[in-house]
Amino acid sequence: MNDKTNKKISHSKKEWNDGMLDGIILKILKSHNKLRATDIRKALVSHDIQISDKTVTSHIRNLQEFGQTTGLFSILEKRNESCNENTDSDISTKTHIYYTFKSPLSDGHCKMLFDSFARIKGISNTHRSDIIKFMTAFKNEQTIKTMNSMNDFDDDRCANEALVQNVQRILLALNSSKALRFNYNDYNEQKKLFPRRDKDGNPKTYIVRPIKIAVHLGRYYLICQHRNHDNISNIRIDRMTSVMVIKSNITFPDISENGMSNLQKHISEHTYMFSDKVVNADIVIPKNFLNDIIDWFGNSVVIYKYDTQHYKVSVKVDEASLIYWALQYSTVAVVISPESLVIKISEHLQQAANNYNNILMKDNLDG
Repeated sequence: MNDKTNKKISHSKKEWNDGMLDGIILKILKSHNKLRATDIRKALVSHDIQISDKTVTSHIRNLQEFGQTTGLFSILEKRNESCNENTDSDISTKTHIYYTFKSPLSDGHCKMLFDSFARIKGISNTHRSDIIKFMTAFKNEQTIKTMNSMNDFDDDRCANEALVQNVQRILLALNSSKALRFNYNDYNEQKKLFPRRDKDGNPKTYIVRPIKIAVHLGRYYLICQHRNHDNISNIRIDRMTSVMVIKSNITFPDISENGMSNLQKHISEHTYMFSDKVVNADIVIPKNFLNDIIDWFGNSVVIYKYDTQHYKVSVKVDEASLIYWALQYSTVAVVISPESLVIKISEHLQQAANNYNNILMKDNLDG
């Protein structure tokens, strides 16, 4: 008996552990529409595994039970109609059992899952690829490949390699009701994250009570409370480094104005996730701009007739976000109240006009 034969026999004697064998069988099942136990047994030969049809069936039963328990997949048993097969002596009738892999997620579900993480900013393409590998538990590899490619991913040159680890540690702190310690960073001229410094020039340490992780405009944010502050802050998770869960208990002041009562409302009121005060504001828009208003501010906006061509909409949003939003749509939308906000937006617009006028004057002088 040669070495190769010895190797194959040793596999049949469970040199391959059950978990590894189940994984191989599952991969084979996902690559075909339907297979008999005999087909799977033959496919296993290419993996240097020789087992009986009965053993294959036993492993498929284990996979069925696991899939039904976890909700990840099901392996459907399909009994074909009896069919006639010619033999040397007579015509015999056989019934074959086929196994078909079925995912609980449609192709549409998987595509939406892929797109949801593919467009997250600050995550590296290496981590995106890792998530795609996990998605093959729901669909076969070829289906996943046709849904996406690395070309669909955003440029990750400014990604924070610690983003996934940051999220993991924040979840740990949330589950254990513990505080977090971390450094917060800005980009330098080399497009690298550089920690903010304290008055002595050392990396500044932040201590917060995590409240919720939110995804907004393609970014992960930590909604939290800073130590010694009674308000809620929004922090970019992809700007955080050296994130650590603090094991000891830390006391935080009560959050003012029932800030904890409705976190979803908090997110909707912070269009750009600034941590500024929330104001009630009125905006005049052309009627054909209503879709954009609802896209930005949601169903909470209140709409009034202003004149034959315009609506007045009332929104509740943080002041800094509304200023930037108003600057972005200054040729279309006009904020008309509160007066203090109108003055600030007017001053920003005047400064912008001055900046561009200075550029034009400089170009004329240079010319």
